[in-house]
Amino acid sequence: MNEYANALKETLTSLIREMSAEPAPFVKNPENDFTRKKSCPLKRLCTS
Repeated sequence: MNEYANALKETLTSLIREMSAEPAPFVKNPENDFTRKKSCPLKRLCTS
């Protein structure tokens, strides 16, 4: 991959990590969304 693509991928990956560490501002119902153990975690949802 070229340098721009690598930088873009790293930026996107770091933003997804930040969002999954503190998802409350990005979900509709912070108390219930992405809290189940069997559900799809936010990180996987963003990277799939």
